[in-house]
Amino acid sequence: MDFWMVLVLVAACLLHGAAAESLYSSTSDVLNLVGEAQVRETFVQSNYVWEVEFYMSSCGHCRQFAPVYNAHATDIKAWKPVARVAAVNCADEMNLAVCRTYEINGVPDVRFFPALHSNETSTGKLFCGISLKNDKDRSARALRQQLIDVIQEQHKKPAAWPEISFARENSAELLYEKNEKFGIVFEADSSHLAATLKLDLLVCPQVRVHSVTSKQAISHHSVHTLPSLLVWNGEQKSLLSKCTRDSARDLLLSLCGEVHRGVDKAVAKVNIKPQTAPSAPGVYMSDLVSALAFAVHREVTLHPVIHGASLHSLTQFLQAVHYCMPAPPEVRQYVVGLLRQLKMSRRGSPVSSVTWARMKAMQSSGSNLPHKINWVGCAGSTPSLRGYPCGLWMLFHTMTTQCALVGDGELVEDLGSDRRTLTRRRVAGVNGRWALLAIKDYIKHFFGCSDCRSHFLSMSEKLESEVVTNHDAVMWLWEKHNAVNRRLAGAATADPAHPKLQFPPSSLCSDCRSTPSFLKADDESAEPSWNKENVLAFLFRFYGPRGIHWSDDDKTWPHEPTNHDTVVLDEAIFHQSTVIPHALYYVMFCMVTWLVIMIYVRPLSWCRRVPKFKAKQHMV
Repeated sequence: MDFWMVLVLVAACLLHGAAAESLYSSTSDVLNLVGEAQVRETFVQSNYVWEVEFYMSSCGHCRQFAPVYNAHATDIKAWKPVARVAAVNCADEMNLAVCRTYEINGVPDVRFFPALHSNETSTGKLFCGISLKNDKDRSARALRQQLIDVIQEQHKKPAAWPEISFARENSAELLYEKNEKFGIVFEADSSHLAATLKLDLLVCPQVRVHSVTSKQAISHHSVHTLPSLLVWNGEQKSLLSKCTRDSARDLLLSLCGEVHRGVDKAVAKVNIKPQTAPSAPGVYMSDLVSALAFAVHREVTLHPVIHGASLHSLTQFLQAVHYCMPAPPEVRQYVVGLLRQLKMSRRGSPVSSVTWARMKAMQSSGSNLPHKINWVGCAGSTPSLRGYPCGLWMLFHTMTTQCALVGDGELVEDLGSDRRTLTRRRVAGVNGRWALLAIKDYIKHFFGCSDCRSHFLSMSEKLESEVVTNHDAVMWLWEKHNAVNRRLAGAATADPAHPKLQFPPSSLCSDCRSTPSFLKADDESAEPSWNKENVLAFLFRFYGPRGIHWSDDDKTWPHEPTNHDTVVLDEAIFHQSTVIPHALYYVMFCMVTWLVIMIYVRPLSWCRRVPKFKAKQHMV
């Protein structure tokens, strides 16, 4: 393995706080997989069909899907002789290489891996049932049915598997002669009920389940509704019409002297470790740096290759961060280093995950972007709530506001010797609209939560025409964020300790709302009528340089920045293109050619002249 890649992986393992919180506890029926070695040992040449969810604990839709997936794992616990359920957290740095290998471009992502498969490069069979448009596709039933299809497609069965056949029966008469307890499911060809019951009854091998789809056999047994279950207990038969999976399973298990009580499908076993968030609202530098660190060290690192539009998008986003994110000197220098290395790469050359890891590792002593994630203002009541989505919104708002100030020539950027004197500067080409477009492209190419990405891109379809001025950019992002809060208010993924209200609340900006007289001023649940001029002024104060909490212990707002130096903006980073200009290539070519002539060609020609010169001297 490449030396630098090994160094990066070792460093990631040793850094405190690199591991992300899992959505599934150790007592869950979902097996948590961590690291390439465990994943390889689990999947390759396994005796089981594996169903694996790739997710990010920071993704809201992953948290929404977690109870469904957890309930599904508990529901099919009886299938363990043939199938197992696992999960891989792509937000954990130990799993970044795993998620790259399996080409995880959006989460949540469920894959199926057949038993005995030996292809380590196989990315598995993709589950297509996760959709925002149709909630029933998120149900455990959709997962169960596709898992059944994978099991049925298993041609070479492991020797450790119990005897199980999914063949349909044409007639039920011969079954009575075998003197055994059984159940006959009369169903349509497209039904999965019999196959499901066969797997459910692996814990009760003495009771067989058969499937009959023949219309003649169904009519012969006077079955008028499908599906129906005929049960033979060895002495007499009984018919259960219009049966469900639960009713049929309980009846069949009763023949074994067992009753399946079912599971609670509404609750996921999630690690819950309370943590305290600061009472003072505001933008904390720790949240901005943590959001950037998560994006650079985890989201971008998930991509096996960065090239073309995604490479251009990454460069533009880092440029926007460089110009528009107020940050400690070491963080800003780190971003500058990444940009320079990206620009030094050959024109059009893709950046592999190994190259990206090397770029991140080869930084100067004065630059650093910590791997440790430390949420302060974005800390949730549990580790799986808020966090990265909150931090990313904070980062986007701050960048858009700061870039708008740059475009207006009002950016407070450099601190003077007294650490309170502020220098204003204007940079050509940098403005709020430019930052917003860079943010949109980053979401498009790198944001991990696939449903969140789709929603944001849908909202920003007309961004270019809707945003013209710097003020438009600031207000556009504020309006869209409030629209997201309205849509997610009261959702299962919301933090009850931090309800999603319309921002800003009256407690932060009393003159931002034009509240009708018949509503109370503090009625935050009412649809507000905004005084947008006051809102804009508030946003510039809140997300501007003076509104940032540079210290985690600083709970006041607003305040003056103190005890922090910033590095001078490297304007060459912005004004140079991402590749070396053609003219510079031409100059370099001419210089190299001239050097070759001076070093090699002229000495050779001089040597050829020397004998002639000596010969003339001799003649004289």
